[in-house]
Amino acid sequence: MRPAPAPGDGYEPEADAAPPAAHAAGPDAASALPEAVIDDYLRRLAAELIGTRTRRRAILDEALDGLLAAAEAHLDDCGDPEEAGRRAVAEWGSPATVAEAHNAATGRRRARRQVLTALAALPALAAVWSTAMLAGPTGPWERRPLLLDAGLALLAFGTVLAAASALSGLRAATGPRAALPGAAPPLREAATATFGVLLVLATLLMLVVNRGVTAPASLAWPLIAPAAVLNLAFGAHLAGTWRRLRAHRPVRPRRP
Repeated sequence: MRPAPAPGDGYEPEADAAPPAAHAAGPDAASALPEAVIDDYLRRLAAELIGTRTRRRAILDEALDGLLAAAEAHLDDCGDPEEAGRRAVAEWGSPATVAEAHNAATGRRRARRQVLTALAALPALAAVWSTAMLAGPTGPWERRPLLLDAGLALLAFGTVLAAASALSGLRAATGPRAALPGAAPPLREAATATFGVLLVLATLLMLVVNRGVTAPASLAWPLIAPAAVLNLAFGAHLAGTWRRLRAHRPVRPRRP
């Protein structure tokens, strides 16, 4: 029995890719093997896959080659092209099962990227904002306001939450359990790390807006502007990647 190809994890959810036709493998194979059975299998597999057009095309081409090879081997045994195609398709398993393995690998890759982005964002934000805030004139307040204390507490909480969740998600996405069949991507850890970073971003913006309103002369505006742009860019990036990562959530059956 020839198993389905092992799923790679180098692709992301995007546009659909049309399945290759069975006759694309060559005229000799197409003349002897059932195109309809294999083409139908590839169409159903393409409908289940999540990934970029290029990666999905590579998976479908690999599936086509494997199905044709399996059908040729069965053709030598049974002599009936239709039966050979059905045996090859049955040997590979259902399209949903094959696609699920590939899609799980995609989810692990996307979750790993998400938590790595969260880990990279924290020191970058700390360096940029520390430079921007300390480069200004002397402090604007004689006494530290309560809003600043609350903001610093939120920053600490968001940083610890993001870092701990990102490290946990990175371990789950790259550790020994990630290689086990049916291993789910660490979506919860990625979501928590994303929330922590977004909390940090929102708190930073709140603090700088408050200081800009109450004591605008105390800020080094040429440095505040790029820091704010970095803030917004990180937020937009994390929100966009998280929306794509949500495509890997398991579908819960509806209650009757």
